[in-house]
Amino acid sequence: MSVHSIFLRIITVFMALIAIGICFFVLPFILSGFVEIRPELEWYGYIAVVMLYISALLVLNASYLVFRLIGEFNKEEFMISRFKMIQWNALGVAVCSLIATPMFFIIGDFDDAPGVMLVSILYTGGALVVYSVMHLIYKRLKG
Repeated sequence: MSVHSIFLRIITVFMALIAIGICFFVLPFILSGFVEIRPELEWYGYIAVVMLYISALLVLNASYLVFRLIGEFNKEEFMISRFKMIQWNALGVAVCSLIATPMFFIIGDFDDAPGVMLVSILYTGGALVVYSVMHLIYKRLKG
């Protein structure tokens, strides 16, 4: 296994740990802050946080697939279908975070912090970029 493969695997594990940390430490505070700001929209806060948890699970699944894919690059043959699975995980992350975007808008509007909305938009855009790149790689390797 080359040094580059080991480095990529370490980065993949680090990104997965960040996703887990955000799930356990940040999302509960976001939900409590949202419920405090808009108690009449408490139901939407729970839906948005569930979507963010689903998004985090999809990120963890994609991290696992990338981890496995990095190990297969050293071999001559690797599973092209992993690119398709990563592609659908990225699309799921984009859709789930898009559903949660209005919650971040309400929080940003209340705190007069437009950067909160920007973080949500960047998260959705990043997932769409990963989707597009995986789609291009899949098409290139398939045909």
